[in-house]
Amino acid sequence: MSEETSFVDWRKRERARANDDPAERRSSKGIVLAVILVAVVALAAVAVFLIR
Repeated sequence: MSEETSFVDWRKRERARANDDPAERRSSKGIVLAVILVAVVALAAVAVFLIR
């Protein structure tokens, strides 16, 4: 039980630290935007393939 609690505490501390660090926040946002961009490009490629 104590391991689970310490993990939850660690996650809360890490999340708070990431929120305090603007560079890390930008980095996370960049990763999310890159994943969304790749998904949109993949969907467009599938749509073009199906139309032909």
